[in-house]
Amino acid sequence: MYKRQLHGIATFLVTLLALELAPAAVALLAGMVFAVHPVHVEVTANVVGTAEVLSALLVVAAALVHVRGGARYGIGRALAVALLYGLAFLSKEGSVTFLGLVFLLDAFRRDLRFRDLPDYVRRRWVTYALLVGVAVLVLLGRRAVLGTVASAIYPTGAHILTEVPRIWTVLTTWPFYVQLLVFPFELSADYGPRVIPIKYGPSFQGWVGAGVILLFLALSWALWRRAREATDPLPHRALGFGVLWVVITMSPVSNLLFLTGILLAERVFYLPSVGFSIAAGWILWIVFQQRRRMGMALIALWIGFLSVRTVTRVPVWRTHFDLFIDLTEHFPQSGRAHWFLGSIYAGQGNREKALEAWSRAIPLLNGDFVVVSTIADAMARAGEGELARVLLNQLARDWSEYRYAIEWAALGFFTLGDTDDAIRLSRQALDQGSTNLIVFHVLASGLSRNGDLEEAVEIRRRGIETQFGSEWSQWLALAGDLNRLGRVEEAVAALDSAREVRVDDSNLPALDSMRADWLESDTLSDFARDLQIPGPNPD
Repeated sequence: MYKRQLHGIATFLVTLLALELAPAAVALLAGMVFAVHPVHVEVTANVVGTAEVLSALLVVAAALVHVRGGARYGIGRALAVALLYGLAFLSKEGSVTFLGLVFLLDAFRRDLRFRDLPDYVRRRWVTYALLVGVAVLVLLGRRAVLGTVASAIYPTGAHILTEVPRIWTVLTTWPFYVQLLVFPFELSADYGPRVIPIKYGPSFQGWVGAGVILLFLALSWALWRRAREATDPLPHRALGFGVLWVVITMSPVSNLLFLTGILLAERVFYLPSVGFSIAAGWILWIVFQQRRRMGMALIALWIGFLSVRTVTRVPVWRTHFDLFIDLTEHFPQSGRAHWFLGSIYAGQGNREKALEAWSRAIPLLNGDFVVVSTIADAMARAGEGELARVLLNQLARDWSEYRYAIEWAALGFFTLGDTDDAIRLSRQALDQGSTNLIVFHVLASGLSRNGDLEEAVEIRRRGIETQFGSEWSQWLALAGDLNRLGRVEEAVAALDSAREVRVDDSNLPALDSMRADWLESDTLSDFARDLQIPGPNPD
């Protein structure tokens, strides 16, 4: 419910922003389009979309504060704009594009030419300096927390995009932009591979996509230039403003600059649709001015269509089960739908339907290692150990050069109790440069299972020294192996380290009791053995 309230606030702010840029009739129409557009259903009906609504709301608020400041404003307003920008950027990374929107808003309201840029910079440098400073701070914070400013992730099932030019696939997504914004007849929760085909070279769909974008840009430029001679230039620039707003705000998720983890998603249109709504409001207003009956009919039919499509779309998002059932009915080529539906069936204990859904998902998602590994894990938990082994062997064979896949395969075999395979793949992952805690843990625990305690101790120490000294369970497992080797003094020291980095005080009695047992009897307690060698389903 709160997301609908946020959407209501965002709609109000979009209307106010449009009112600063165009006549009241255009602003009203823009607000109506933004309010009822069905592409917004995903963000208002799904928890995942909260960040999009909040960040867009803050960006529009920042734009409104900026525009109302006029051609030049003081430090107080500049700080307010920067604060709103920072909050928007923290909510969603795509808000970084507000820097470009500031220039777009200024260019829209004033006829900026190349010769005007020095004066423009003098008037706006404080605002831009603050915005850049905020962006740098947020990016540095992101790097400190995540270890990277921006990580390029290929869309699930589309690993091939890391090896072939992605531009050919990106071009095929552009007609979807127009279809989803202008004629959203078909809506989908998934636009992954197969729904949007992966292209390995030039294609008809790609050229159509390029043509559509070039056509809109050319039309926008022509109208923008025409506005220089018009008596009322602002409305004539509205189409160009809307197109450029969409281009700027879609750039971080377009996969043009870097892979973003999705080919397309309806939720990413929330901020771009602000510009589209303003442009659409201008077009409807122009038609109404030229042909009143036609304009009234167009407004009623198109906005009515958007409203009806939104109403009919909302029930699909009632539950995840309803969503994926609808998705498999309308887009049976969606591998993600079959993947998640299989997990739902497995949770319900419906083995037959789960296996059927998973068997469809794997080829549709091109045997992606994340898909195969998670399905193998789900099969193992459901008691389908043999089938899980088949998938893990496929994973290790098909993704042998991809260490993340090998890490998953090693963990999967360890979970199934196949110690030798787990050891083999863990060694392979380490040879490929893995620093994942689970790899050190699986290898050390596997060696310990097989009685190779000396090497198990060495591997466990490597894991701890690499970056995992704060993991008390690793210190405890190391202590257990050392104790079994008869190196009691070292075992007690490792146990003391585990005590220092323990999770909470509830662990203290067991650790103290274990320490006393070892000093007295030199035997490994059951508690330590259980933690050192996890059962079939480790955390």
